[in-house]
Order: sequence, then C-alpha cells, then structure tokens
Amino acid sequence: MNKTVFLPWAGVGVMLIMFSGPKIAAAGVEGKWSENHGEITEKTKDDVSPALEKRIEELIEKLRAEKSTERYDAAIELEKIGQPAVKPLIQLLNDENNFVRTNAVMALGTIGDKKAVSPLICMLKDRDVFVRREAALSLGKMKDGSAVVPLARLLKDEDPYLRCRAAEALRKIGDGRAVFFLIDALRDEYWCVRSEASQALAEIGGDTAVGALLEAMEDKDRSVRYNAAFALGNARDPRAAGELVKALKDDDETIRCRALEALGKIADAKTIEHIAALLEDDDADVRRCAVKALGKFNNERAVHNLVACLTDRHINDLSAEVLENSGWQPESVSDRVHYFVARKDKSRLEMMWTQTKKVLLKDVESGNYRAIENALYAFIGIGREEIIGQLIDALNARGTKTTAEAYLNCGNKKLRETAVDWAFKHGYNISSGTGAHSAGWGNW
Repeated sequence: MNKTVFLPWAGVGVMLIMFSGPKIAAAGVEGKWSENHGEITEKTKDDVSPALEKRIEELIEKLRAEKSTERYDAAIELEKIGQPAVKPLIQLLNDENNFVRTNAVMALGTIGDKKAVSPLICMLKDRDVFVRREAALSLGKMKDGSAVVPLARLLKDEDPYLRCRAAEALRKIGDGRAVFFLIDALRDEYWCVRSEASQALAEIGGDTAVGALLEAMEDKDRSVRYNAAFALGNARDPRAAGELVKALKDDDETIRCRALEALGKIADAKTIEHIAALLEDDDADVRRCAVKALGKFNNERAVHNLVACLTDRHINDLSAEVLENSGWQPESVSDRVHYFVARKDKSRLEMMWTQTKKVLLKDVESGNYRAIENALYAFIGIGREEIIGQLIDALNARGTKTTAEAYLNCGNKKLRETAVDWAFKHGYNISSGTGAHSAGWGNW
C-alpha cells in the first residue's frame, strides 16, 4: 500500500509517494540530505498508465526474490522502463534488504534521472559496503557535479574497493575540483585506486598534476605507469620528457608504446634518437608506435629514420603513410623500390623490374633479417617465376621459420616443396592453412 511521507533535507521538506516500508534510518543510511543536492518533486500520474504502474510494482516485488537471476532481470527491466520507475526505485533505498538496495542503486544509475542524485549521495553512507560501492559507480554514470565532494571524501575510506570506485566515478564526472584529491590518491597503498586516479588525471589533471604523475611513472603497477604516461602526453609538458625516455626501457611493451605516444605529443627534438632506437624493438607494435611518434616531428632526422623503416614489413605500410603526410618523395632507386614495396604497388615494381630485382636481392644478401624477410615477401607478392630459384637459394642459405611458413603457404608448388624439405632438415614444425602466412604468390 502506498503512503505519503515527509523527509527532512537539511531543513527543507520534500513530499514523496512511498511504498510501505521502513524509513531511511532503518536501512542503515547515516547522515542527512543536503539542500545543495537538489530535490525530488511529485510527478503527475498522467504520464504512467495503470498497466505500467502495475508492472513496476511487480518488478519491485521481484527485486526481493530469493534467486539472484530474478532480481537481476527485474532490475534490468526497470532500467528499460526508465523515468517512470525512478520514484519507486528511490523508495527501495529504504529497504532492509541489502540486495534490494543494491539493485535499486544500480538501476537508478543506469536510468540517470537527476532526481536520484541526492538519494544516491546519501547511499554513500549506507551500512553495507556493496551498496556504497554501487552508489559511487551510479553517481559516476550520472556525471553530476554535486557528487564530487562526497565522492572525494571516499578516497580516504577504509575499504580499498570503495576508494577505487570513488576514483572511477570522479574520472567519469570529469570535474576539475577533484584533481587535488586524485593527486593524493596516487599514493594510495592499493593499486586499483592509484590506477583509477592516474587514469582520471589523464583526462582532467592538466598541468597541475604533472609533478605527481612523474612520480607515478616509477609505480610498481603497470596500469599506473601506463595511465601516467598517457596523462603526461596529454599535458604536453617538456618537463616530462626525461621520465618518458626512461620509460622506453620498461619491460612492458604497452608502457613503451604509451611513452612513445606521449613523447610524440611533446615533440621535443632532443628525444628523436631515443624514439628512433625503438624502431629496432622486438615487438612490432612498439615499432609502429615509434613510427607514429616520429611522424609528429616532421624534420630531417625523423624522416631519415622513417625511410629506414621501409624495409621492415611489419611497419613499412605505416612508415610510407607517415612519410607521405610529411611531403616526402623517394629520390633514390632504392627508396623508390622500398616505398613501392611498402605500398604493395605491383605494377610500378614490375615497370622497373630490373631495378626492383637488384635492390631486393641486395636486401636478401644484407644480413639484416628484417630486410631479408621484407624482400622475400615482396618477391612472393610480385610472383615472377624467374625469381623462384633465387628464393629457394635464399631459404636454404639464411632461411627462418617465418620465411619457410610463407613459402609453404604462398601457393607456389616449388616453394612449398622447398619449405617442407627445409623444415625437415632443421627440425621445425611449420604451420599451414589460413592465418599461417600473410603472402600469396603474385597476389599484390
């Protein structure tokens, strides 16, 4: 049965239509409403049909079901109903059952009606920690600035997961008033809090957070270092260059990539050679990040390093694109061949076949395994029969498992037989079939 109750909000009276149930104090909610948090107003019933009102009541009751799946399904349906379900859901914040309150908090956050902001702020003091965590998340979804200070206070809560959720919520709200609280959270003992704080500062920290983020680059947790590098890139502060250069030697390839990205944004010419050094990184993704970073400089030293990347088949397509964007044009025969290989421009390579063959065979003899691999893949892509004998000689003389797999799967019978023999002699199991290679005979 419904009844009207009167709730005090710091001296401001607000009328609510409630389902029968215990008052907020009975649910373990401490503290009082703040008049700065807004107010819940009576909604006229002409927007809600009797059938929908009945369905909402049924779903509210299902939130008390013993089976968690039933409770979950009911909460999802209430979320889909949206605004007409807000007032009944707010009343559930008074319920004695922790699960009911939790589901109500989650649903209100998803619906996002501003009338729920003040009640949800109150739920940050609920006696049940799971309710408090979900209330923090819901307030983050709603992105209301009135929740900033209450959430910031939770960064000192004894529950580390609640501190983490509070930092996450502050990040989603994106209010600059949270910056100093988040800087302090970078020293939290729990990694998740530091990670969320660093991610938040990446988005809203600005210059204010640079000093703290430089310290965070030394954090033992990779996610904190990752977010700190991203944040320093966003700040574009030259003071960060030294710490980011140090991060280029991080054991984690994702940190190296983030540091490269940040250095590209800062674009300090003194870091070019440090960036270029990672064009030799074992991880192809890191090498691609280095190419992108060098593309931000658009000077002679950067261009020189990018041209050298045209013989690395894992990054030559990106290198060619970046060079084009810089206005670079290949001048030497070698550069033209390597550029057309990067672009897989078979017609141009065949038009200058004598030069193409000479340049690529020189790469095969170079001793540089990336240049060798690039040249052999190029010959396969072009698909000229006259080169098969030299491709066979190259595999037998200085072949690798990667090259053997390319031969095995390229579609040329002679190269396939050569690959099988080579693998047998060297004790390798090489893969065949879709996904085992990236080159097809003459498919450029």
